[in-house]
Amino acid sequence: MIETTVTITRKGTGAIAQNVAAQLEQKNTMMAAYYNGAHPYDVFDCFLKYLLTPVLRGDVVTDQQHTDPLTNALTIYRVVGRPQAFPDGHQECVVDQFGGPS
Repeated sequence: MIETTVTITRKGTGAIAQNVAAQLEQKNTMMAAYYNGAHPYDVFDCFLKYLLTPVLRGDVVTDQQHTDPLTNALTIYRVVGRPQAFPDGHQECVVDQFGGPS
């Protein structure tokens, strides 16, 4: 499990939220293969705490505290599942760790 803060950006809009508390948990590899058959170890369940702006499929989640050892840049994830919003203000989605430019 990774606990961190993230920035969420949307193509054509830019940053829609910054300093969002997040928790990332590696998805079960059988379920991850459904989202990304080539690299199931790069798929995570993402829990975003107290976020008012709805997250959409395709949004980019940038970890503000952890770097990707392959790129030596901040770790980037792309939302690949349909996000769910909950009454307490948190959102859940499936993200795929993304290497290269967002």
